Amino acid sequence: MKDYKQDKDFLRRENNKSTVNKSGLRITKKVFRLFFIILILVFLVNLFIYNPEEVVMTEYGQVREEYQTTALFVRDETVKYAPTSGKLNLKVEAGQRVRPGTLIVQLEGRGEDYRLYSYQSGLVSYQLDGLESTLTLSNLESLTYQKFQELSYKFKQVEEEEVVNSGRPIFKVVNNFELYLVAAIPKAKVDLFNLGAGIKLELLNFEGHNSLARVERIISSEPKSLVVFKVRSFLPLFTKLRKAEVNLISSTYNGIVVPTSALIKQDDRLGVVLLEGNTPEFKEVRVLKVGENKAVVQGIEFGLKVSTNPSGKVE
Repeated sequence: MKDYKQDKDFLRRENNKSTVNKSGLRITKKVFRLFFIILILVFLVNLFIYNPEEVVMTEYGQVREEYQTTALFVRDETVKYAPTSGKLNLKVEAGQRVRPGTLIVQLEGRGEDYRLYSYQSGLVSYQLDGLESTLTLSNLESLTYQKFQELSYKFKQVEEEEVVNSGRPIFKVVNNFELYLVAAIPKAKVDLFNLGAGIKLELLNFEGHNSLARVERIISSEPKSLVVFKVRSFLPLFTKLRKAEVNLISSTYNGIVVPTSALIKQDDRLGVVLLEGNTPEFKEVRVLKVGENKAVVQGIEFGLKVSTNPSGKVE
């Protein structure tokens, strides 16, 4: 009888343990489910609100009004031709600046030598392309887009002791105080260049060879207008460069830059959505200039998190 009672007490204790274990297991499962749900919510918040791909930091930058195109240099240059056939003896190095009356070339003809002088000051060049008498400052006014497109040239380099025929161009003197650039500009872009306005000129294939220029004249033509720029500084490269890929920068705006996709309009106010705190905040800004995919704005500071895909009304 005693053994039976002990067995019954043992079974009761084991049943109590089983009940406690099951209860603890149910609590553990509930905690796990709750933790899992919290993880999912955090993931969704990060995905749809704070997705790194849709958040940028405000930074200092610039937006430029610019146009890239192919342009031609127009120089004030005087060409000297061989008066007879003969062998050349070059007296001045290419690129050297000379005064009027300087002996440039001595031509050994048949039984007679000819001395060829410069009649104006400038830089000496022995590289000629055939446009010296076609693309001049005096005939720019009559230039049209069609004529501009038809202009062609071929470089010819004159060498020491070269034998040339009569009438062959052998050197030119370039006025390094008069240099112009003419470019064909689409009608939609002509407004970037106001008469008399200054621009920055970048030579795309010659890094570091940049200059300043001024809009000298605008020649109306179809289907594109021709804009003539006066280049302010004459670089040695310009004595032999006729055509160039250029970037014409008419204006530059510096300041806080944000992607244009970050701009949102709310209650007739333009602004951005800041993600600095726990709640997204609408911040009104003033747009100074819009460029390609970005804008310079006032009203926010450097280093703030901004949504690049804002939607809905944000307080």
